[in-house]
Amino acid sequence: MHPAPRGLPRQRNVGLDRTTGDPVFLVDDDVSLAPDCHEVILGEYDRWGPELGGVRAAPVHPARPPRISIMWRKLFGIGAWWPEASGRVRAGFWLEGTSESVGVRKQEAFVGYFMSFRREVFDHERFDEALSGYASQEDIDFSYRVSRRYVLIQTPRARCDHFKTGTDRMPSRKLERMKLANHFYLHRKNMPQDLRHKGALWWGLLGLLIHNVVKAIVRRDPGLVTGIVVGAWEQSRGRGLIDPASEDGAPGPLQAVG
Repeated sequence: MHPAPRGLPRQRNVGLDRTTGDPVFLVDDDVSLAPDCHEVILGEYDRWGPELGGVRAAPVHPARPPRISIMWRKLFGIGAWWPEASGRVRAGFWLEGTSESVGVRKQEAFVGYFMSFRREVFDHERFDEALSGYASQEDIDFSYRVSRRYVLIQTPRARCDHFKTGTDRMPSRKLERMKLANHFYLHRKNMPQDLRHKGALWWGLLGLLIHNVVKAIVRRDPGLVTGIVVGAWEQSRGRGLIDPASEDGAPGPLQAVG
């Protein structure tokens, strides 16, 4: 939306303040909806009643990773998306997203290319404007906070197709470093800071690093590894959030939102 300060969470919050519809649909511009998608979503709000805070459509082309990949991600608690996944946010703040299911499945968080929420949800929660740029994981952060108060579901009867871009938003080293900074920030914000949860964070990071080493070899992209290594070193020393765009000379203050 224009005019508004840069950053996806700011843009979302501006849009929320300038609209009145209920429920609110947040749909990326590279998503195509099935003709009956809205009708099915509205039907779920009517069926569940006020306890339901949000509904997500299922992807037309669901992720179906190999079993070894699912086992690896379960072992390290680093989430991703696969059929009939739990929909839970693990102790390290990684989401086990349900890529497809036979029936309606409760979720603890949504991925942001298609989300819908009751209008009243935004009386309690807003998108966190401390997260800069396209704000990796702002969708999981927001919807996880909503799920502490309301039920969230994904229904297989509502379908959408996400035409993801084939290129990264920034060089992999900067992207991985920024994603890691966001992850540490959101873990501190949303998870208890006890031994179990901190241990899950660092255990998951080890699994993610090994995963990215393999991916870096296949893609011949060392930034997939160096970004994590540098990011982990920075976060272990208390660096906090980073804004690669500001580091490149773009202005923009950061301000946290609940």
